[in-house]
Amino acid sequence: MLKNKRGFALIEVLVVLLITSILLGVIYMVFNQSVSTFTKEESRVENQQSLRQAALVIEKDIRESDQQEGSLFLEADGCYRFAFHKYCLVGNSLMRDGSALASNVAQFTMSESASLELLIKLESVPDRYQQVVTIETQVTLRGERSEEPV
Repeated sequence: MLKNKRGFALIEVLVVLLITSILLGVIYMVFNQSVSTFTKEESRVENQQSLRQAALVIEKDIRESDQQEGSLFLEADGCYRFAFHKYCLVGNSLMRDGSALASNVAQFTMSESASLELLIKLESVPDRYQQVVTIETQVTLRGERSEEPV
């Protein structure tokens, strides 16, 4: 009676275990790479969102100002003044009139061209993956300028 019933040989069980292990290893590597990529991109998007929000606030301030009076001035302390607002980079924080506008900012510049355009550039501090985000926005100003651009 036992002759008619066959079971799996030890080698067959070992081959199945080997193939299953290889498949699980590949699945784990793909999953791990996906999680790593997601975390890197999430960090980059957070930096980008913070800088973009700061750039939008500055752009809104410029558009709402009386641009005839509001030329761009670079002050002695390294801060920029446009119309009634003062923008300073203090440490890694971008300040607007003494209030924090964005954090993790490594570089902030504003420059005015002769063609009545104001260029705003923000660069983030490298995140834990050493990714740096740069945001540049250009605002076209109204009216004529009587002073030299900064």
